[in-house]
Amino acid sequence: MARMDRARTATFEHTISGLLTKRVDLLAEEVRLHERIGEIKNDVAAIDRVLRTFGYAVETEYAPRRREVLYGMGQLTRAILNTLRVSDKPLAPRELARVILIGDGLDPQDRKLLDEHTRRVSKTLWGLKVRGLAHASKDDDRKTVWASASAC
Repeated sequence: MARMDRARTATFEHTISGLLTKRVDLLAEEVRLHERIGEIKNDVAAIDRVLRTFGYAVETEYAPRRREVLYGMGQLTRAILNTLRVSDKPLAPRELARVILIGDGLDPQDRKLLDEHTRRVSKTLWGLKVRGLAHASKDDDRKTVWASASAC
C-alpha cells in the first residue's frame, strides 16, 4: 500500500484555490452550453418556418420532453428581486422577463421563450407580493408594474 505524506501546509489554500478555479470553469461552460442550446432551438424553429413557407407540413416528431428547467430553486426569485432593486422605475412582467433573459444570455427575441418567461415571472411576482418583497401598482396605461418592496 502506498504511503501518503502529510500536507506541507496547515491550511487548505491550494485546495480552495483549485476548487474555485474549477468552479469558474464549470460556470463558464454552463453559460456556453445554454447559449448553444438557444442557438439550436432558434435554428430549428427557423428551418421549420422556411419549410412551412414552401408548403411542407412540418411534423413535430420530437420525443415528448419534460418541462425544461431553466432555473434552480430560488434562482428566478433572486433574479427578479435583484433586477427590481437596481431598476430606477417599476417594471411590467414582460419587461422584467426580457431583462432577465438578456442577463442569462438567452434570446429575448424568441417569442415562445419570452412568453413562457413572462408567465413564470408574473407568477413569481405575485408570490413575492404575498411575502411582502414586491409591490404592484398601475402605470398610466393601467398595466400592472412591479417594484421592490424596499423601494416603496
